[in-house]
Amino acid sequence: MLTIFIRSVCVGIAAIAFVAIGGAFIGIVIAMAIAMLRPSPAGAPEVGWDLVVMIQDHPGLATGLMLAALLSFIIGFAIGWRYFSRAKVEGGAER
Repeated sequence: MLTIFIRSVCVGIAAIAFVAIGGAFIGIVIAMAIAMLRPSPAGAPEVGWDLVVMIQDHPGLATGLMLAALLSFIIGFAIGWRYFSRAKVEGGAER
């Protein structure tokens, strides 16, 4: 039972990593689209943007990211739990 739990936790962590990588690519595309819509004025120095400042300015964004990570972990954990529980029952019945 402990091995099923540990394996399911690993699947949940992998789900968080998968969602983070996918979300990063989607976020980069959205940031580039927003940057193209509002270019900086001519002659203005380019400052760029800082992720920490953006998250501090938008506390809802940080909450949304944490909820997305929690939701992806729960879904990954549940899928792992179902898969590994079924594999153990089927493996035990064949022996």
